[in-house]
Amino acid sequence: MLAACEILRGLGWKLKTNKIQYAIKNTPKITGFMGRWEILKISPFIIADIAHNKQGLQNTLSNLKNYSYHTLRVVFGVVKDKEIENIIPLLTPKKPFITLRNPNVPRALPVDELETVFKKIFTKLQKVFKCFR
Repeated sequence: MLAACEILRGLGWKLKTNKIQYAIKNTPKITGFMGRWEILKISPFIIADIAHNKQGLQNTLSNLKNYSYHTLRVVFGVVKDKEIENIIPLLTPKKPFITLRNPNVPRALPVDELETVFKKIFTKLQKVFKCFR
């Protein structure tokens, strides 16, 4: 979003920094888009993040480094057109417990297919994640 604002400024748009900061801080309220590092609960600490590509998940995991926790639990679901073979390996550093789910959208990748990809990537599946349907 900041990059887009800089491009627009370069094209002559008069965008005030305080207005940009307000828009970024209040994106869910202004647009109705939710799930970008959205803190749902403080104790236990629960966040929602709709990281939908490798860079997005890397950013989410980078943000997690700023918090302390004993166990990382991830609810993971994707749509069919994502390159999940590039995303799933990112989940391994902290050995999270992963619950696989179908997103509630027509393009959702079925849990069975997602589980197959996880099994290909992780040889010790039972130690890495638990799958609840």
